[in-house]
Amino acid sequence: MSDEVSRSLWGDGPDQTGGSPPGSSAPRRRGEAGTLGQLVRLFLLLLPALIIYVLLPGAVPAESSAAAKDSAQIAAFTRLAITAMVAAVGLLFFVFGLPTGTRGNRIIRVVVSFVAGGVVLAGIAFLAMGVLDAQSTFSERLILPVLLIVLSVVLAVFSPLMPIWLLNVPDNRVWMVLDSGDHLIAYIGPGQRWVRPIDGFAEFTEAGFFTINIDSEEFVSQDYFPFRARVSVSCLYNPLNAAPENRIILRDLPRDTLRQELQREIEFLIRHKLTDELRQEMRDPEMFRSVLKTLAMDIREAVEARRGMGISLIPQSPINVFLEPTRLVTDSRQRLMSIEALAVGDRTLREFLELISQGGDVNLIIEPDGQIRLTLGAGAHVEIGDRLREALTTAAHTLADSQRPRIPAGPPATPAIAGQLGPGASTQPAGGQAGASHDQVTRPMEPPETPPEESTGVIELHRDADGVYKPSPDPIIPPDLPDQS
Repeated sequence: MSDEVSRSLWGDGPDQTGGSPPGSSAPRRRGEAGTLGQLVRLFLLLLPALIIYVLLPGAVPAESSAAAKDSAQIAAFTRLAITAMVAAVGLLFFVFGLPTGTRGNRIIRVVVSFVAGGVVLAGIAFLAMGVLDAQSTFSERLILPVLLIVLSVVLAVFSPLMPIWLLNVPDNRVWMVLDSGDHLIAYIGPGQRWVRPIDGFAEFTEAGFFTINIDSEEFVSQDYFPFRARVSVSCLYNPLNAAPENRIILRDLPRDTLRQELQREIEFLIRHKLTDELRQEMRDPEMFRSVLKTLAMDIREAVEARRGMGISLIPQSPINVFLEPTRLVTDSRQRLMSIEALAVGDRTLREFLELISQGGDVNLIIEPDGQIRLTLGAGAHVEIGDRLREALTTAAHTLADSQRPRIPAGPPATPAIAGQLGPGASTQPAGGQAGASHDQVTRPMEPPETPPEESTGVIELHRDADGVYKPSPDPIIPPDLPDQS
């Protein structure tokens, strides 16, 4: 089963009644209470007009003369005008208290405002005509009020279609104006704008600032050397800057979708540029700066190509691009620098070997007989500097000398006697017994031992049957030591 909760069009669940009869749920009761409250409020605002109508005199005199009838009509219309003006003011207070979030309330407000305003102006004009010209007849006083009422009714009919509704858009916000069919009319920026009451409006929440951050080690050069690309691109998304033909598309297009699509193209640009370059050529500073500049220009062109979609770069430092070695390369280099610094310093051989034996790409084992087993991780690039190479050679010689067997040598012959002796001659002194000379076994002198060749300081590795790389024992280990591997 899916964990997604379905929602109806009005925000209620598919079944919120809980088995109760219609009309008894809490949302319905709250709506009825709100409507009842509005009706009570309207009655209270119209109550003063009703009281005024009851209190003002309006009886028609019994005389049947024309002057008396005209005077009675003026008195009755004066009573009606005052009551209408008070009722119109009450209606204005009522409609201005309605929420303006819906088209219906906005239309009601402007229509009632024009009609009520016309009634108030007509009543004021009728009373003013009686004050200014007391000898005027009822028909003469009625001309201007009737014209004002007709004009207010005409304006009230066309008011929903006139741009008379003031819309205040906050700073750094973009709003959408929608027609009666909920179709997009235009985007409006910050400030006060006049729109039609029949139109709808809503905030465009996707507009604003967004950043593209890339930190990946999946980029390789033409010779398959990995690079770590760190890119930061800062952009602005504003539909007001978009082409008119794209504004309807942008209404339902999320900003994150545009950001992901632009980030994908930037990654393709970096990957395509690095596959055209060699690592050895990029080691040159001028070539490296040229590659970075080219990448920045390509990214700028990719963003500028989306100006029709409302995307642009920020004014200050919008693009930052840098290429550096991967974390594996930098960590290996730091480890090698630590080993080299320890090898040339005043440290013991034990500390040096403990540092080398730590987990990493190089697994170095020095056996008691002086042999070095150097195991390289599969597929890793291991670089041994000159200092480390010399330190390894010195360490191997030190261990070989410490394991050399100590053979006691006899008393050395004096140079004079050794020079007189020939091959097969006796080593006994001349003053010895003659009989003893026949019992002595003559021992010829062994030729001097060939001095070992001077080491060049380079360890030559060879691969044994187990697949382990070992250095050749000749340049490091004396030949008279037994091979215990």
